[in-house]
Amino acid sequence: MTTFSNDGDALEVLHQHEVLRVEPWGPDSVRVRAAMGLLPLSDVGALQERPAGGTATLTIEGNSATSSTARWPSRWCCP
Repeated sequence: MTTFSNDGDALEVLHQHEVLRVEPWGPDSVRVRAAMGLLPLSDVGALQERPAGGTATLTIEGNSATSSTARWPSRWCCP
């Protein structure tokens, strides 16, 4: 089963033991992280500090979600 959740302006997708996180990253891009289990809190990879100017609008409806930044709309769905 896949679940979508809203964590501030980030979208988290949980499927079985995998997690995917999509968050705005500056005015015209997104950052996508994926992991087995939980995303590490102490090791965030190469992109440490979030750039200014990024916001997203999230909509979760049943088995789909939409995350839209100023220039990057995305739709996530599952059967």
